[in-house]
Amino acid sequence: GCGFQMYCNMQYKGYLGTARHLCKNCYGVYNDNKAVTSSSLHYTVNGKKAKLKDHVKALKAKKVFINYGLNDIGEGGAPRFINAYEPFLTELCRKNPKTTVYIISPTPIYDERGGLNNSNMREINKALKKYAKKHKHVEFIDMYTPLIDSTGKLRADLCSDHYCHLTFGGYKIYGDTLRAYAKESLTKDTDKEDKEFTKKEVKKYKLTK
Repeated sequence: GCGFQMYCNMQYKGYLGTARHLCKNCYGVYNDNKAVTSSSLHYTVNGKKAKLKDHVKALKAKKVFINYGLNDIGEGGAPRFINAYEPFLTELCRKNPKTTVYIISPTPIYDERGGLNNSNMREINKALKKYAKKHKHVEFIDMYTPLIDSTGKLRADLCSDHYCHLTFGGYKIYGDTLRAYAKESLTKDTDKEDKEFTKKEVKKYKLTK
């Protein structure tokens, strides 16, 4: 979200590589699913307002990290959010078949209010993790567990408003988790490329022998 973008902007250049942030206050999957109009909240990139799937295509992004949930869960609870989010992800992948989508889990709550509670968050994260396992080019990043205390809620020292938003200490953990995941993912990609290169070289050797 915008808080994490602010945190990243205060770090050294290249903290998240060449990542580009697309965020708006109070934005979520329900906003993105609406029609694009002059008054809608959709992201504007390079002077064009559009749905996220279209921005991803226009930017030719190879990897997309998405963190929706906190701005949606209060409207209808976990089932409604899941029923809106999963088709959104499916359509994003359909329109961008060469893009890897990383679903970042919604983060925990410190002071639960209505539908915005940790039980709903756990239900959502369980469903999203299951969704990622069933779909190619989709991965799940657990951002919930690194931020909770022994009771399963957001750690008090990581909460900036006694509600659901993170302190810079929380964003540090958030960033460290993303960077560690990116490093692991890059290693896997490199290993895959090395294996493919080796196969090609072996095949060439057999043909010329």
